[in-house]
Amino acid sequence: MEGNNKSYGVNLRNEKSTKLVVLEAVIDLMSYFEIQNKMKESCEENLLALGMLADLPLETFLKENPQIKEIIFALDHDEKGQEATEKLIKKYQQRGFEVCKYQYPEQYKDINDYLKLGFQGRKIPLTRGRL
Repeated sequence: MEGNNKSYGVNLRNEKSTKLVVLEAVIDLMSYFEIQNKMKESCEENLLALGMLADLPLETFLKENPQIKEIIFALDHDEKGQEATEKLIKKYQQRGFEVCKYQYPEQYKDINDYLKLGFQGRKIPLTRGRL
């Protein structure tokens, strides 16, 4: 959209948390939030939907939230999303952040797909792969 400031994504902040979950789309952010609420009755991490695969919103969020120490990537499970994840992991590891990614079963395109088709209220967390 013309005039859209791509420096900002959609986010839910928790200034007490040092963790940030980075998602691709707003619907994925909402789905992640829903899964966490069903599993733990709360979502304590900071959440950021990039709205794209570039990290400009992530850079802005990190500048405005210096308490962040750990970044958890949960981008889409398609080729472009996984390529972007690998690039971002390397970049932010080099900058000293603790970095990992969520790994959900391959049959699901993204976290929203997992919520709709696979999660169904089970108390089974998504797998976090440390790198």
